[in-house]
Amino acid sequence: MIVFVDSKNFHLELYSIFFCLCHDPEVPVRYTMAISFYEVAKLLNSGVYTIQKELVTLLQDESLEVLDALVGHLPEILELMINGGENSGSESKNVLPVQKAAARTLCVYLRYNRKQEQRHEVIQKLIEQLGQGKSYWNRLRFLDTCEFIMELFSKSFFCKYFFLPVLELTHDPVANVRIKLCYLLPKVKSTLKIPTDKHLLQQLELCIRKLLCQEKDKDVLTIVKRTVLELDRMDISLDAEQLEKEKQQNEGRSANVNDKIFEKKRRDNKTSVLAKSMTLTSSGSSSCTSTDRILCLNYNSISDDSFRTRSTGNSGNATFSSSSSLIASRNSFNSADQKNSGNKESQSRKMSM
Repeated sequence: MIVFVDSKNFHLELYSIFFCLCHDPEVPVRYTMAISFYEVAKLLNSGVYTIQKELVTLLQDESLEVLDALVGHLPEILELMINGGENSGSESKNVLPVQKAAARTLCVYLRYNRKQEQRHEVIQKLIEQLGQGKSYWNRLRFLDTCEFIMELFSKSFFCKYFFLPVLELTHDPVANVRIKLCYLLPKVKSTLKIPTDKHLLQQLELCIRKLLCQEKDKDVLTIVKRTVLELDRMDISLDAEQLEKEKQQNEGRSANVNDKIFEKKRRDNKTSVLAKSMTLTSSGSSSCTSTDRILCLNYNSISDDSFRTRSTGNSGNATFSSSSSLIASRNSFNSADQKNSGNKESQSRKMSM
């Protein structure tokens, strides 16, 4: 149908049908459109940019069959969109929109490609072939691609892979590249999060200082000064999660420090209490021993006194009994003597008689 209608009339005659078929709810229809997409792109030649949105739609398709059918010829399709067709230079002057559309398409493909190896390969080629390319035109397209990446991807993704390669273009020998970079710097700074990307912010500030000090082109220097004023007015977004984590870590550290201090104080108090109790027990034991000794001595003295009293009592009784026995013996002896003397007197009287 494109050959019959002519590629110049495609937008008027066939584009609406092509659009409906690419958005058809049936998977086999979209699969057929994905397979034939490369052939349609070749026939459209310089008008290939008209089906750029449909390419994005098919790249976002949920069916793996559709994606497999499209990815098979994706490099050729992207090359056609970058070059604007085989004879685009002679037939059309609208090369820039096609290249930007192709760059956006590549970013969409990169966004929805889940294979990490392919993603890293595409990123590496973008940096090497565009960002570090020999043609300044490629380096300009690299900055366009970075704009699409900031639009489609997360801020952390851009900072991880493209932030530093973009800053390297501050040393580009072509003034147009440096001018375009200066216009892009506010968007670049908006991707930073503090404190996570603090080192990247330092790199950005360093590059701006170099531009201010070393730039010789008047037009570039004027734009740099405007950009610096705009950057100064910008507020850097704070990484709430990172700040919360750091806050929790600091709180945890302070809590640990407080716990350690409290534990140390508790141990010190415990040791001091133990020391005091030990001194009290030692002094108490010594006092108890001294008092016990005094009590023992008193008890011994009391027992000795009682023993002495008892012994004295017993000795008194013994002496009393002995004295009484002596008196009794003396009395009996005296009585015996008296009897003997009486007998002798009676005998003497008898003898005398």
